[in-house]
Amino acid sequence: MDIKTLKAEHPDVYAEVIALGRKEAETDASKNVEDARNEGAKAENERIKAIEEISVPGSAKIIAEHKFDMTKSADQIATMVVKAQKEDLAAMDGNLNKDGNELASLASGLGVEDTQTTQDAEAEAMEAAMVSGLNGSHGSEK
Repeated sequence: MDIKTLKAEHPDVYAEVIALGRKEAETDASKNVEDARNEGAKAENERIKAIEEISVPGSAKIIAEHKFDMTKSADQIATMVVKAQKEDLAAMDGNLNKDGNELASLASGLGVEDTQTTQDAEAEAMEAAMVSGLNGSHGSEK
């Protein structure tokens, strides 16, 4: 017997079989949807836990921005954190080099005496003393 014969000769049995088939399909679909929902929730919880384990200095902002973005995996976020840390280190290194150069420039003048300036100052002081002495001796004669 085929479906056409069943439908033609036993329409009540045919209708019952169709109803049972629909009920089974709906039950299977509901179970499949529930299973998929549970599997998705479990995977998302695991993804968020893995992201929260990336607790290294400088990671909080990146984690907060991306942890609920379901398109980003823990590995992708970890890569963003490492990239940001490299950029921060490069900036700090540049600032340290700049600060170091400024400090070296300032320190280069310390402890080094400009002998010409010192000799000029000594000569000027001697001349001033001599002029002062001459002026003082002329003033006593009067």
